[in-house]
Amino acid sequence: MKKIIIIATLLSLSQIVFGQNNFQEKFAEYCGSKDTVSQRKLLEDWTKLNPNDPELFTSYFNYYFLLSKQEMIGFDSKPNSEESLQLMDL
Repeated sequence: MKKIIIIATLLSLSQIVFGQNNFQEKFAEYCGSKDTVSQRKLLEDWTKLNPNDPELFTSYFNYYFLLSKQEMIGFDSKPNSEESLQLMDL
């Protein structure tokens, strides 16, 4: 009976150890697929569970850096069909 209890305890502990979230690997996977929605959700979950993780800070940097590469700012005399701002003299 003691052996069964010990084996059950060890099995449950191994599930906890091996079942931990590896946020860094998931984040790299989402970066590879360019899934920014999943990246953002993962970063929020990661912040709740482990806010002082150094890898969290570098992942936030990478997230915002990759987002900044997607934004395009330009000046043109004709507005296009996309969202735009207009500069005017007052």
